[in-house]
Amino acid sequence: MTDADSSVWDADELADPRIIGTRDLVDSLGASIADVLINARDRALERLQTEYGDAPVAGVSNFDGIARNAITIALTEGDVRRLAEPTIEDSVRRTLTRLGSDNHFPKIQRDFGAQHGQRVRFVSRSIVLDTRAAADDMLDRMRTRTRNVAMAGGNIDDVVDNIRNDFDDGTIGNRARLIARMNIQQAITTTKLSEYDLSPDIGGFRIINPCTQTTTRLC
Repeated sequence: MTDADSSVWDADELADPRIIGTRDLVDSLGASIADVLINARDRALERLQTEYGDAPVAGVSNFDGIARNAITIALTEGDVRRLAEPTIEDSVRRTLTRLGSDNHFPKIQRDFGAQHGQRVRFVSRSIVLDTRAAADDMLDRMRTRTRNVAMAGGNIDDVVDNIRNDFDDGTIGNRARLIARMNIQQAITTTKLSEYDLSPDIGGFRIINPCTQTTTRLC
């Protein structure tokens, strides 16, 4: 079939990745990422409290090093990439199953192969970077909070209480879930695009954004 003869199908699948069920994957991966970030927070605060409980000013000046060390240890021990790869692989496999189902037109049957493994590794690395960025953002805000409390005459316990309030488990969990959801959707969408590109039955595709009352002006 030549390009001129190929049909152009409406790629509705790209418009709504929720067609592929991923809630369990988002929940699981989001919880794993949250555990790593919460561990980083707790390590930093425990060291700050233990080493500088009687010297908040000294704690401020040394907080950056303490927090960065805690984050590095938490990310290393958490091994986010190892946690992410099975989930992302599952997302890709579910996508291939969807493309090969009778409900998808045209039906695209493809086994999980080396190129899909490369995509899993790429997206998993992206999750590691996003988790690190979230940890660094938390560090920056924790540093500012520590400085402000110390300048106001507060003690280390005040610093810890304020940081735990700013970065409670729920707040960290929401950020972690966002990281998980965005990367899982990326894995799904890029897998579909790649398979559509390889399919001889598809000469092109049209991306559709179904606008509703809840759609933002940016979208």
